[in-house]
Amino acid sequence: GVGGKEECCYYKLTARTGSFPYMAPEVARGDPYNGQCDVFSFGVLLWETMSLELAFWGVTSRREMYRRIVLGGERPALHAITPWLGGSSSAIAISSSSSSSSSSPSSSTPAPTSTPTSTPTPTTILTRLIQTCWDPHPSNRPTFDTIVATLDQVMQQLQTTQTR
Repeated sequence: GVGGKEECCYYKLTARTGSFPYMAPEVARGDPYNGQCDVFSFGVLLWETMSLELAFWGVTSRREMYRRIVLGGERPALHAITPWLGGSSSAIAISSSSSSSSSSPSSSTPAPTSTPTSTPTPTTILTRLIQTCWDPHPSNRPTFDTIVATLDQVMQQLQTTQTR
């Protein structure tokens, strides 16, 4: 589960159970997995919160989900994220040095870029977090400790912005 500290251990539990839009590719394939599959699912939930949409709404076939998510590497569109935390969706920058390498599947819609000198907005920070949570390689996904630290950073930035 989310709170588990056994991130180093891989499990071969009952595979392919759960809701497909939230399922990490390794779980859908029936591969051994660990708590990093929960990080993938968290990324989908965070995307839904930020976009105010449901991931893969309208796709009802498990076969189609498997084809799109696992085989095709499709993820919900990052441009759909609502910039309600500051910044605009066009200011979202996804660093090429992030854990999602150029060889990994990406979102069906590429994220816009901005200048590297600009201070990332909360929307940008959370968009980057979502993208790293969706890395096809579980070892490249952030830990929940890193996720909590990132969420703390966003909260501090929002509190600072509100007190100005």
